[in-house]
Amino acid sequence: MTIIEKLEENLKKMNFTKYEAKALVTLIKYNNLDASELAKYSNVPQPKVYETMEKLNTKGYIDIISEGRAKFYKIRPKHSITQIFDDEYLEFKNNYEEIKSEINTIYSIEKDTEIPFIGISGEKQLQGYMIDLIEQAENRIVAFLHHDYYTQSLIEAINRVSKKKDIHLIFHDKNSSENLKTVILNTNIYYLKDQIFTKIKTFFQNIPNFIPNIKDSYGINILTQVIDKLNQNFGLLLDDNKKSIFIIPFPIKYPIAIVSTLPDLVNFHMNGVDEILKNSIKL
Repeated sequence: MTIIEKLEENLKKMNFTKYEAKALVTLIKYNNLDASELAKYSNVPQPKVYETMEKLNTKGYIDIISEGRAKFYKIRPKHSITQIFDDEYLEFKNNYEEIKSEINTIYSIEKDTEIPFIGISGEKQLQGYMIDLIEQAENRIVAFLHHDYYTQSLIEAINRVSKKKDIHLIFHDKNSSENLKTVILNTNIYYLKDQIFTKIKTFFQNIPNFIPNIKDSYGINILTQVIDKLNQNFGLLLDDNKKSIFIIPFPIKYPIAIVSTLPDLVNFHMNGVDEILKNSIKL
C-alpha cells in the first residue's frame, strides 16, 4: 500500500467519505485543480466533485476560487490543515475522557447502587460481582462457597487484597480446603466439622416415610432436586456487613444470585455465616 493509499484509508477512519478522502489527498498532492482535473486525478466521479468539494470547503480544508464560470480548488496551507486535525484530536480526546468517565459512573451505579438488591445470573456475571465485592471491601470478607466457584480469576482477586483485608473462607470438606490453601494466600481457611448438607439430604429422603403419598408430588420433586445439589449450588459471600451475594440453590445449569445492600438481609446472612464458622475447623 502506497503512502497515498494509507492516507486515504486513515482519513476514512476519521469519518471522511471515500470521495472526500480521495479529493483531499489529490489536492494535497497537486495543490490547485479545476473540477475536470480533480475528477481525472482522484477518480471521484465528475457529478460528485462539486458536492464533495463544498463539504471540504465547509470543513476548512480547501478554498474554492471562482474565475468566470470556472472553479478552481486549492488546498489550504499545511499549518492550517494540521491545525484542524490537532483541534479535532483534542475534541476527540476530551470526548474520549468524558465517555470513559460516563462508563465508569454507570458501572459504579450498577454495581454499587443503594438499591436494596438486584438479581444476577450466569457464571461470568456472578464471577464479576464476586471479584468486585472482594476488591471493594474495606476490611472483612467472609465466604462460604463450593470449591468450584474458586476460578483462577477469583483466586487472583483474593490474593491481590489478602494482605490488606481480613478474609475468612469456609469450605465443605477438609480436602477442598487443603487444596485451595496451597494457592490462596494470607487467608483464614476453614472446613465444616459436620457434613450438614448430607444430614439435610438424609432428612428430606426420610420425609416420605412420615407423610404418605408425598413422594410423587411436584413440590417434593422440586425440593429433592434442590437438596440433591445443595452443596454445589449454594453460596454466600459477604463484605464488611454491608453487602452480600447469596447464590440461590436452584437446580439449574446457570447460577442465580441476589446481590443485596439491605441491612436486615445482610445481617441475616452474616449471622448464618457466623454460625457456620462456629461449627468449622480452621486449618
